[in-house]
Amino acid sequence: MIITGSKSGCAGQIPAWQKTKKAEQTSKSDSFSALLAASGRPDTEELVGILRDRKQELLKKVRTGETEPKIQTGARAYTQKEWKKFLEAFDGTEDEKQKLLEEQLKLNKNNLCLRGN
Repeated sequence: MIITGSKSGCAGQIPAWQKTKKAEQTSKSDSFSALLAASGRPDTEELVGILRDRKQELLKKVRTGETEPKIQTGARAYTQKEWKKFLEAFDGTEDEKQKLLEEQLKLNKNNLCLRGN
């Protein structure tokens, strides 16, 4: 079903309800811009400059070979150095857990032997 015309009944005119809605949106965005400017945060030009500088810094590192490739593992990505450090920490924790379990088993066996006599 196709309906032509407008809610106000006059073609080409903007209904009052749309004018009010548009005015509210404009005042909200203006107040947000004013609030953002007053907050001391960087404006768009400053942000673009920051991004440009960071991009140049990264490009320089890639060209000079100062970057290491990262390998994605689930939600995180690790360089080879980071991965090695992570595994060493993980293995150390696992070794400690294994030692504690072995000690606990020895204590449990000793307790069982003492109760059985």
